[in-house]
Amino acid sequence: SIQVTTTLETLAGLAGAPAADLQYGPPVSVETLRQLACDCSITRVLLDSESQVIELGRARRLPSAPMRRGLEARDKGCKWPGCDRPSKWCASHHLDHWTRDEGPTDIDNMVLLCHRHHALVHTGGWRLAWSEDGKLITIPAPVRFERWRPPEPDD
Repeated sequence: SIQVTTTLETLAGLAGAPAADLQYGPPVSVETLRQLACDCSITRVLLDSESQVIELGRARRLPSAPMRRGLEARDKGCKWPGCDRPSKWCASHHLDHWTRDEGPTDIDNMVLLCHRHHALVHTGGWRLAWSEDGKLITIPAPVRFERWRPPEPDD
């Protein structure tokens, strides 16, 4: 069991937001925080400015055992196009993020991903969506190009 403390700004991925605090560990980025959240049970506790509890969040983030069996029957392993990892090697992933987007824990909002592809989504910036014919669409992270400048000459 670990405890992670973060701000709403960090969960939203806002520029300049502080890192999340990992109990007995180093600060972690929002991407790492979201990946940790995918693989564990969460109890969300919201505090006011005087550290008084004002909300105890939603109850179920992980799929129930029957829902997991349904995901395994539907996905038959990692749904990333071209991946052949079996379902037992996969984690369930919310397409609409459970914390940030308040995505529901239901089979239509979840997909099985192997650990490699799960990391690509969380740390690589990839987005996922279902197509109208039920196929998983993988959308790469946007690429930013910056203008090259020659190094400054030494004085």
